[in-house]
Amino acid sequence: MRAQFLSGGSSGGRRRALSWARAIRAAGPILAASLGALACGPAGARTLDVHVDLHFDPAPRVGRTTCTVRLSDEGGAPLTGATVGIEGNMNHAGMVPAFGAAVEAAPGLYQAPLEFTMGGDWFVIVRAELADGRAVEQVLDVPGVAVMGTEGATSSRGQPESR
Repeated sequence: MRAQFLSGGSSGGRRRALSWARAIRAAGPILAASLGALACGPAGARTLDVHVDLHFDPAPRVGRTTCTVRLSDEGGAPLTGATVGIEGNMNHAGMVPAFGAAVEAAPGLYQAPLEFTMGGDWFVIVRAELADGRAVEQVLDVPGVAVMGTEGATSSRGQPESR
């Protein structure tokens, strides 16, 4: 059968090959969507009813900063008793990520040290396991980490906070 298909001697083999090609082409988008969903992690890894805010003090610059993560529900109530970790990465490949384990400093406020090792654009991944067992993961951009900067706190968008 294989020799017939390769030599073009059998139209039945060619029809079967075309049928398989059509089936694979038709199933491709469904397969891609399924694999994409699996790659995002376990079910419930992203919850829409949890708000994650990230602030830095001092402002993001090369060196050590304190990250404050605020976890709240849809109504703004603090989410207490969570286990929170942060991971800082530069936007380009090849840099070693920075990690920090957060402690709950106040209801719904978690603080962790983070070391920015180089100036440039970073992103921080906040991962939390809530007291009720739900998992939350949020990626926040931290553009323009300065090599030398002024003291002060900023939000994850790099804008000064109003106090």
